[in-house]
Amino acid sequence: MMDGKRLKAAWQGLVLAVLIGLLTWHTIWWHDNGQHAELFDAIGESTWDTTKACAYYVGLMMGTGVLLGLFMERLTDFFGYEVKKIEHFEDSEEPGAGETGDQAS
Repeated sequence: MMDGKRLKAAWQGLVLAVLIGLLTWHTIWWHDNGQHAELFDAIGESTWDTTKACAYYVGLMMGTGVLLGLFMERLTDFFGYEVKKIEHFEDSEEPGAGETGDQAS
């Protein structure tokens, strides 16, 4: 039986998977309808058209990145894998400025 944390991660992962699917469907649908080409061809015609097209493409990539990142986080939560920060150079710290190890009177 699943514990509460894993069950919650499974439900959230399912919702995120549906959102990723909807984003993918939207992108394919816009490409098939020709709206993608209209946006791309309008770049350079006016400042507004260029801004609109760039905002769409940047938003699409940001949305995809955020959804995939959150989905992968929930997937690791579901499998019970925990990521911990590695403290590099924890034991080999050099003395800071003014700390020489010798104390002069």
